[in-house]
Amino acid sequence: METMKSFAAGETIFKQDELGNALFVIREGQVEIVKKTEAGEVFLVIQNPGEIVGLLTFFNSGNRLASARARTAVEGQLIERENGKDPLANLPGWIQMVLKEFSLRLGQSNDQLVKLQEERTSLLDKQQSRFSQSVQIADTICELYHLFVKKVDNGREIVNCEPLIEAVDKCLGYGLDETKSIFGVFQNLGMIKVELHPDTGKEMMATNNIPRFKWYAEFVRTAKSGKNKKLLQTEIPFRYRKIIFGLRDYIQKSGGDVQKLITIDYNTLIADFEKHTTIKPEPAAFDLAAKLGILEMKRSGSDVKLSLNASLVVRTLIAINVSRRLRTDPNVKDDVDAAG
Repeated sequence: METMKSFAAGETIFKQDELGNALFVIREGQVEIVKKTEAGEVFLVIQNPGEIVGLLTFFNSGNRLASARARTAVEGQLIERENGKDPLANLPGWIQMVLKEFSLRLGQSNDQLVKLQEERTSLLDKQQSRFSQSVQIADTICELYHLFVKKVDNGREIVNCEPLIEAVDKCLGYGLDETKSIFGVFQNLGMIKVELHPDTGKEMMATNNIPRFKWYAEFVRTAKSGKNKKLLQTEIPFRYRKIIFGLRDYIQKSGGDVQKLITIDYNTLIADFEKHTTIKPEPAAFDLAAKLGILEMKRSGSDVKLSLNASLVVRTLIAINVSRRLRTDPNVKDDVDAAG
């Protein structure tokens, strides 16, 4: 049986899981095909005038694998089975064969697309989870580290890493391997400096590393609230990161205090930067740092000044690198060792 049907935008034409006993030939408008999965609704494809909706389940008499929904106002021809009769039975056999083959391949393509979408969603969820977990781990380290403080021969206070990491995992329950992996990202990207204990040979870190965990957690929280959001969304090329990192060495070797906010002459910086750091300066790197708010650039005619706290600049870059790595590949080591 054939009837002309009209649907308003957003109206369902065919519903997922219902019996596929009808086809819909689009005359006007657009139809979107969507599939409900455990990860949510997955968009599959848009169908346009002249295309047929519902081919696969019409031929195999199964339940619909996805829903068809009017994307715009839609008009078309609804072709239904009547008393179990196939309205396409009078078509030549080879046409029926082509239509069946086409519908089968369409179903396989849709299944593959759904699988890829689900894998992508799962990966994004895992990346976001690791990113959030890193903040909780950093906070918990700050809460627990004092339980594991010891002094080495020179009187320096250190924290043994292994028992601290185990205690953090007992508190958070992420799994010891996951907690170690995220701690490894902190270490590999230079946020903290891990050493070997002179007596036991086990990994330890000086207590002056602890404020870096606190700073990282606060940085991410302010990013989520919007203050530092653009810093996490911006991809800073490695050669620019290396130059911006070099500001700390430049200020140290030119007699400045890396812990305080200072102002330096831009032209002098460009002239002497390579001499102090062995890195060739690129003005674009400093321009990007100023644009992102990592430092401040003040211009007055030909006179240009940079205002920055070098240690804060380095911590900011490290936090950007750590958060970026936790959302991509957590196992790759970076090529900048910034902790000191």
